[in-house]
Amino acid sequence: MYHNYKTSLTKLVLFSLVVFLTASTLTAAQKVPYTKSQVDNLINGMESDNTGLKQSAVILAGKYRIVEVTELLRKMLQEEENSSTIILIAYSLYQIENNAAMVDVLQKGQFSQDYTVRNLLTSMALEYFQKDLDYSIQVSK
Repeated sequence: MYHNYKTSLTKLVLFSLVVFLTASTLTAAQKVPYTKSQVDNLINGMESDNTGLKQSAVILAGKYRIVEVTELLRKMLQEEENSSTIILIAYSLYQIENNAAMVDVLQKGQFSQDYTVRNLLTSMALEYFQKDLDYSIQVSK
Protein backbone atom coordinates (compact mmCIF):
# COMPACT_ATOMS: atom_id res chain seq x y z
CA MET A 1 0.00 0.00 0.00
CA TYR A 2 2.88 2.37 0.78
CA HIS A 3 4.30 1.74 -2.68
CA ASN A 4 1.02 2.78 -4.38
CA TYR A 5 0.93 6.02 -2.39
CA LYS A 6 4.51 6.85 -3.36
CA THR A 7 3.82 6.06 -7.03
CA SER A 8 0.67 8.19 -7.01
CA LEU A 9 2.52 11.06 -5.37
CA THR A 10 5.30 10.83 -7.96
CA LYS A 11 2.78 10.87 -10.80
CA LEU A 12 1.01 13.88 -9.27
CA VAL A 13 4.28 15.79 -8.94
CA LEU A 14 5.28 14.96 -12.52
CA PHE A 15 1.84 15.94 -13.82
CA SER A 16 1.99 19.25 -11.91
CA LEU A 17 5.44 19.93 -13.31
CA VAL A 18 4.26 19.28 -16.88
CA VAL A 19 1.24 21.57 -16.40
CA PHE A 20 3.45 24.31 -14.93
CA LEU A 21 5.99 24.10 -17.76
CA THR A 22 3.26 24.12 -20.38
CA ALA A 23 1.60 27.17 -18.83
CA SER A 24 4.89 29.05 -18.55
CA THR A 25 5.74 28.20 -22.18
CA LEU A 26 2.36 29.51 -23.36
CA THR A 27 2.81 32.69 -21.33
CA ALA A 28 6.28 33.22 -22.78
CA ALA A 29 4.93 32.62 -26.29
CA GLN A 30 2.40 35.43 -25.83
CA LYS A 31 5.19 37.96 -25.21
CA VAL A 32 6.68 37.57 -28.69
CA PRO A 33 6.91 40.97 -30.40
CA TYR A 34 4.83 41.52 -33.50
CA THR A 35 6.42 41.84 -36.89
CA LYS A 36 6.14 45.00 -38.92
CA SER A 37 3.94 43.26 -41.49
CA GLN A 38 1.53 42.10 -38.77
CA VAL A 39 1.23 45.63 -37.40
CA ASP A 40 0.83 47.00 -40.96
CA ASN A 41 -1.99 44.53 -41.62
CA LEU A 42 -3.69 45.61 -38.39
CA ILE A 43 -3.35 49.27 -39.41
CA ASN A 44 -4.86 48.47 -42.82
CA GLY A 45 -7.82 46.86 -41.05
CA MET A 46 -8.24 49.86 -38.77
CA GLU A 47 -8.24 52.23 -41.75
CA SER A 48 -10.76 50.12 -43.69
CA ASP A 49 -14.16 51.44 -44.78
CA ASN A 50 -15.65 48.11 -43.70
CA THR A 51 -17.05 48.80 -40.20
CA GLY A 52 -16.81 45.19 -39.05
CA LEU A 53 -13.18 44.87 -40.14
CA LYS A 54 -12.33 48.21 -38.57
CA GLN A 55 -13.95 47.26 -35.25
CA SER A 56 -12.27 43.85 -35.21
CA ALA A 57 -8.85 45.41 -35.83
CA VAL A 58 -9.46 47.95 -33.05
CA ILE A 59 -10.43 45.16 -30.64
CA LEU A 60 -7.28 43.17 -31.51
CA ALA A 61 -5.07 46.24 -31.02
CA GLY A 62 -6.36 46.62 -27.49
CA LYS A 63 -6.48 42.94 -26.61
CA TYR A 64 -2.83 42.45 -27.54
CA ARG A 65 -1.83 45.94 -26.30
CA ILE A 66 -0.12 46.94 -29.54
CA VAL A 67 1.47 50.25 -28.63
CA GLU A 68 2.50 51.00 -32.22
CA VAL A 69 -1.10 51.86 -33.17
CA THR A 70 -1.78 54.27 -30.29
CA GLU A 71 -1.44 57.42 -32.40
CA LEU A 72 -3.73 56.01 -35.09
CA LEU A 73 -6.32 55.10 -32.45
CA ARG A 74 -6.12 58.63 -31.02
CA LYS A 75 -6.69 60.07 -34.50
CA MET A 76 -9.58 57.67 -35.12
CA LEU A 77 -11.14 58.63 -31.79
CA GLN A 78 -11.37 62.26 -32.93
CA GLU A 79 -12.67 61.51 -36.43
CA GLU A 80 -15.01 58.55 -35.89
CA GLU A 81 -18.78 59.14 -35.96
CA ASN A 82 -20.05 55.61 -35.24
CA SER A 83 -20.72 55.39 -31.49
CA SER A 84 -19.97 51.65 -31.30
CA THR A 85 -16.60 52.17 -32.94
CA ILE A 86 -15.83 55.14 -30.67
CA ILE A 87 -16.48 53.00 -27.60
CA LEU A 88 -14.28 50.19 -28.95
CA ILE A 89 -11.47 52.64 -29.71
CA ALA A 90 -11.68 54.06 -26.20
CA TYR A 91 -11.60 50.58 -24.67
CA SER A 92 -8.57 49.63 -26.76
CA LEU A 93 -6.76 52.76 -25.62
CA TYR A 94 -7.72 51.87 -22.04
CA GLN A 95 -6.15 48.43 -22.48
CA ILE A 96 -2.99 49.87 -24.08
CA GLU A 97 -2.62 52.16 -21.02
CA ASN A 98 -1.37 55.40 -22.56
CA ASN A 99 -1.95 58.47 -20.37
CA ALA A 100 -2.16 61.01 -23.20
CA ALA A 101 -4.62 58.81 -25.09
CA MET A 102 -6.79 58.48 -22.00
CA VAL A 103 -6.91 62.28 -21.71
CA ASP A 104 -8.27 62.26 -25.28
CA VAL A 105 -10.85 59.64 -24.26
CA LEU A 106 -11.95 61.80 -21.33
CA GLN A 107 -12.27 64.89 -23.52
CA LYS A 108 -14.19 62.98 -26.20
CA GLY A 109 -16.50 61.63 -23.52
CA GLN A 110 -17.14 65.01 -21.94
CA PHE A 111 -18.06 66.68 -25.23
CA SER A 112 -19.98 63.84 -26.89
CA GLN A 113 -23.63 64.41 -27.76
CA ASP A 114 -24.38 60.68 -27.48
CA TYR A 115 -25.42 59.83 -23.92
CA THR A 116 -23.98 56.30 -24.02
CA VAL A 117 -20.65 57.42 -25.46
CA ARG A 118 -20.43 60.25 -22.94
CA ASN A 119 -21.09 57.97 -19.96
CA LEU A 120 -18.89 55.06 -21.05
CA LEU A 121 -15.89 57.13 -22.13
CA THR A 122 -15.99 59.35 -19.07
CA SER A 123 -16.31 56.34 -16.76
CA MET A 124 -13.50 54.51 -18.54
CA ALA A 125 -11.15 57.47 -18.33
CA LEU A 126 -11.94 58.18 -14.68
CA GLU A 127 -11.44 54.51 -13.80
CA TYR A 128 -8.10 54.53 -15.63
CA PHE A 129 -6.86 57.64 -13.84
CA GLN A 130 -8.10 56.37 -10.47
CA LYS A 131 -6.22 53.11 -11.04
CA ASP A 132 -3.14 55.07 -12.12
CA LEU A 133 -3.42 57.30 -9.04
CA ASP A 134 -3.76 54.30 -6.74
CA TYR A 135 -0.64 52.77 -8.31
CA SER A 136 1.29 56.04 -7.94
CA ILE A 137 0.34 56.27 -4.27
CA GLN A 138 1.47 52.68 -3.63
CA VAL A 139 4.79 53.23 -5.39
CA SER A 140 5.53 56.45 -3.51
CA LYS A 141 5.02 54.86 -0.07
